[in-house]
Amino acid sequence: MLKKEGLIKYLSENKSCFREKHFVDRMAIIGSYARGDYDSNSDVDLIVYFLPEAKNHRIFKIYYNLQNDLSSHLNKNVDIRKVLPAFKNIIDKEALYV
Repeated sequence: MLKKEGLIKYLSENKSCFREKHFVDRMAIIGSYARGDYDSNSDVDLIVYFLPEAKNHRIFKIYYNLQNDLSSHLNKNVDIRKVLPAFKNIIDKEALYV
């Protein structure tokens, strides 16, 4: 089973790859993995902030490829969430930025 520490390590060690390949500025773990109440059936919920130059590319394709790469490597479903301004403060309290 994927552990929280393993997830954090993988995301941290691959920051430069995510930046180069997927235009990722930063990302944060949210949901059950951030809270520590995950189990073997839990998916991985992430918030991803893309670099400004991502707008010069097909953002949906970048998003889709990132999600697929993460799911394949982690052997877990990965959901990439968008931060709505109304929920930013709530999410920031829970988020683990890597």
